[in-house]
Amino acid sequence: MVGYDSGRELRKLQEKIAQKRAQMIHTAKDQGLSSLLTLKLSQELDALLNQYSATGQAFNPEGYGENGTTVLHPKVI
Repeated sequence: MVGYDSGRELRKLQEKIAQKRAQMIHTAKDQGLSSLLTLKLSQELDALLNQYSATGQAFNPEGYGENGTTVLHPKVI
């Protein structure tokens, strides 16, 4: 069941993204936006978002909705 596994993979990535974003925001509040740890977490978040985007493209290779708008995933944004 490809759709089920792919959907589950996207949900796992969404959870990882939410956790990493929360961790980065907390660190930025405590240590500042330019701290090395905040920057490291930001890079890790970028990698997760890139992975999510690439995985999402497998479902919609054109990256566009039916009316020509860009497909965005609200839980990630």
